[in-house]
Amino acid sequence: MFCDKFSNLFIRTITGGGHPLDTRDDWCTLCLVMLKALTIAEYVVSVLLIGSILLQHRGTGLGGAFASSGNVYRSKRGIEKFLFNSTIAMAAILVMSVMAHLIIRIKTAA
Repeated sequence: MFCDKFSNLFIRTITGGGHPLDTRDDWCTLCLVMLKALTIAEYVVSVLLIGSILLQHRGTGLGGAFASSGNVYRSKRGIEKFLFNSTIAMAAILVMSVMAHLIIRIKTAA
């Protein structure tokens, strides 16, 4: 079973050998704490991702958010480039945290 094998390895790595925490109940408690932390992280990252997507206007750049009208397509610079790259990074972080959440749920249910 995953919980037993991984918990033994994890606890021994942290404590440097055998330890009284080497039980399934303590490992499952740790899994529950990790799941709660991942859930909170998913909420925070998803709100930030929504905000960064809403700040981007298609074809107008960041200037469109402040009522400037420019129909010229140009490369992203400054805050626009940062916003674009951070949107991609937040999406990747969100996908990885959801996958980790699912893996922990599947492994602890077995």
